[in-house]
Amino acid sequence: MLAQCNLFRPNDDADGMMSLDQHSDEDCSMDVTDAKAWINRMPGPISENGPTLQIMLRIKGQTVPLRLSRSDATTDQTLVLDLATSSDERLGLTAAGYRETAPNPLYESVRVLCNGKEIVHITDIKTVS
Repeated sequence: MLAQCNLFRPNDDADGMMSLDQHSDEDCSMDVTDAKAWINRMPGPISENGPTLQIMLRIKGQTVPLRLSRSDATTDQTLVLDLATSSDERLGLTAAGYRETAPNPLYESVRVLCNGKEIVHITDIKTVS
């Protein structure tokens, strides 16, 4: 059972994704209570391609599931993610996550956008090993 948890990839389901502006009852004034980015160097099934960059947002008071997806605005120095609604409820209504193989060199920061507006800017990317 634990192996199934380790294989979870929060950004796998793109089919049910819609931008928040496609939902008239949703806006970008959500309460982000925690935003973290880290490099996971721990051994395991998800680390077969090397270290993994992981981003997790905690969001208070959400009524629909959310997810993060890589934006075309990403640069060599900054990973830019778009926040959108999702049909995937694996993280529940209080979190949104993203995972990718860590680039070399690593990003200096992570920006999260909602309908093109920055809602989170993470500059502290820790390494877990």
